[in-house]
Amino acid sequence: MTAAHAGVSNAGCAAQAFCRRGTINRAQKRTPDVVLKLQMIIVEGEVGSGYVLGDGSATFRGTASVDMADGTMAWVEVPFWVTASPRGLKLTLYATELPTATVSAGSITTE
Repeated sequence: MTAAHAGVSNAGCAAQAFCRRGTINRAQKRTPDVVLKLQMIIVEGEVGSGYVLGDGSATFRGTASVDMADGTMAWVEVPFWVTASPRGLKLTLYATELPTATVSAGSITTE
């Protein structure tokens, strides 16, 4: 049985430590099949307050609409917090802290 037939996608193997290439036996698998999917969301908000620190980072907050881009109605009046630095951007929506987006090319400038 090939990896594709076992339900493991070879397309995302680099991101999945358990992903194996080639022939595998389902009985030998010790981890469940997991398919990692990235989902685009649209966040549009208005900043209510914020401040800039001496190290070039900034923190600001406000309320936003959050569109999951899946055909469902957008959420409105969602509180958000952003911390932006020259190294990355961290976004928190309501109580959900999203992973920091690090800068690999270009820069973030706070004015």
